Amino acid sequence: MVRRLPREVSDHNPLIVTSRKCDGMPHIQFKFDLNWLQNPNFFVMVEKIRSKPCRAKTALDKIQQKPPR
Repeated sequence: MVRRLPREVSDHNPLIVTSRKCDGMPHIQFKFDLNWLQNPNFFVMVEKIRSKPCRAKTALDKIQQKPPR
């Protein structure tokens, strides 16, 4: 499990990485398939998702809050 801490001094967010089992967290697994880049609709779909409004405060939050589909 990776947890992002708030920025305080740097322009980076510190991360805490835990290798123990985390109860209560859904199992989320994402794998990028290079074949997606060959799909003619891939970049159109990515642009459509990325252009949706999002109230995230940081770029990392935006990536985590944007729906995968």
